[in-house]
Amino acid sequence: MATENNPLLKSKYNEYLSAMEKIRQVATLPDPEFSAGYYLEPMEVVSGKQIADLKLMQMFPWWGTFKSSKAEALSMANMKLSSFNEAKLEIQNKLKSVWYQLYSNKKEIEYSNETIDILKSLENIILGQYQNATFSSSAVKSSSSVVSQNSETNNSQSNDGKSGSMGAMNSDSAEKTENSMEMQKGNSMGKSSGIIGIFNLQLEVLELENNIELLKDQQKTLAAQFNSLLNRDLSANISISDTLDNKYNPSQAYIDSIKANNPMVQMIEFEKQSYENKIQMSKKMGLPMIGVGLNYSIIAKSAESNSMMNGKDMLMPMLTVSLPIYRKKYNAMVKESELMISSTDARLTNTKNELEVEYIKVLESIKNAERRIKLITAQQDLTERSLNLLVSQYSTSGSGFDEVLRLQIQLLKYKIQASKALTDYNIAIAMLEKLIN
Repeated sequence: MATENNPLLKSKYNEYLSAMEKIRQVATLPDPEFSAGYYLEPMEVVSGKQIADLKLMQMFPWWGTFKSSKAEALSMANMKLSSFNEAKLEIQNKLKSVWYQLYSNKKEIEYSNETIDILKSLENIILGQYQNATFSSSAVKSSSSVVSQNSETNNSQSNDGKSGSMGAMNSDSAEKTENSMEMQKGNSMGKSSGIIGIFNLQLEVLELENNIELLKDQQKTLAAQFNSLLNRDLSANISISDTLDNKYNPSQAYIDSIKANNPMVQMIEFEKQSYENKIQMSKKMGLPMIGVGLNYSIIAKSAESNSMMNGKDMLMPMLTVSLPIYRKKYNAMVKESELMISSTDARLTNTKNELEVEYIKVLESIKNAERRIKLITAQQDLTERSLNLLVSQYSTSGSGFDEVLRLQIQLLKYKIQASKALTDYNIAIAMLEKLIN
């Protein structure tokens, strides 16, 4: 992923370039010294009158001082470069993590919308069955009315003296009336159950729609975070794929490689090198410095001098040696660097231990995610099979809607869990890649 525009990385890289410029500074001779003196009253010398003195001096450090200074500055620059590499890996890991969360939210929104469509289709089916039940109830009421009229007619005929043959007809009519009442009661219970099913279904739809809005808000926040890491417009479009890969072999990563190549380890090792070079530099600084120069004396002619050198200027080569006799400063510089080396050794050991623990944690996260993916895939498959059977049963008998609704919601949960498990897997892989860079 492109991270060139990230402000933090720009800052880190400029720190590295700045440290590289320091190498030129430490490998440069000190400025030469020039001094001039003018006599207010010319000083009488054998060869005339001395008017002024001009001096030019260049100091040179002891042999090897520049080499130690350059090595120390280079180690510091490499430490800055390792800091830049660590920051780059961290930002890339954050980008991957945010992108995977965007993917997870996107899939959850898709699955929720699909479930809403399915639930609304079920709602239409229930409404159709409800209308059919209403029509059947009307037919039953009409049939009951006819049976009642026939019963009254038969009773009048029985009173006229035809009670023998009409008695059987009255018995049949009573049985039909009872059956009609039972059918009407059953239809009434079916309608009540269907209405409750619709209400439960609508409650689930409302909850899913609300969750979708929450996820969309989260998407905006995650997108802003992603674009901020790339230092671009917070509302810039982000391309999100439809699938994630779950094929990676963690055995390719070795803890020894992590301990050797991780930027955090390299940064501390370069810091240690800088202190080792600083010890050498401090020792060199405790040795004499040598200065080479010229002294030019301006001499005017003197009327009282008969010397052949009368009025002739004098040029005198000069050699200067510094005497670093105050050793406490240099000894303290060496001791300071030795203590810092001990500090970096302890910090290096601690960092390697932390990286090893982090490596074990990442492997555990990868294995846990793999187990979750395997388990949820099996659960999702069994749920889909059960749901298909229940839907077939419901379409033929009209019973078991509550279980259909429950399994449909459960299937959605499994899909979301599978998406999150895959996301967690890839986030763990991204962390592993950061460790082994």
